[in-house]
Amino acid sequence: YNYEFIKDMAGLLSDFKEIILVYKPKRGPGSREFSCADGLKNLLKQLSSGGRTIVLEHDINPWFAIAMADICVSIPFISASVAAVHYEKIGIFHDPLNVVHGHRYWEFQELITHSYGELKKKMAEYLYAKKRIGDILDEASLRKIQGRFPKENSSGRFREYLASA
Repeated sequence: YNYEFIKDMAGLLSDFKEIILVYKPKRGPGSREFSCADGLKNLLKQLSSGGRTIVLEHDINPWFAIAMADICVSIPFISASVAAVHYEKIGIFHDPLNVVHGHRYWEFQELITHSYGELKKKMAEYLYAKKRIGDILDEASLRKIQGRFPKENSSGRFREYLASA
């Protein structure tokens, strides 16, 4: 799943020459809980050598990557995209294998893609000003994901939200 996700990120780099990829792995390559397949390691190494990808250390503060981003794309339903929307940035949950259907986030469909084609279309909309974060957040359901206190560094409230979801 991770390999397919990163492969789609590589596709975005190919299709959108004006973007760079900032990738923060959730776990280090030596983690006992996470096995990084050779294909994924090779793809990340290839992307890193291309000059438009920054691979951060796994143990760096995750807010650093979010602060660097204009658009945050994450695996469903990792908190990075939720945090991006909280800070009035675009957040997308990308499901590269089209397997994430039985979830309780139906009201956030605007933020979910299930194929590379959907992701590419959504990126084009966001990059080329057809849609902006304000347009997305006009939907009342998406205001929930942003929270009552947009752009506030409210770690306690954020943790409460994640625990209740």
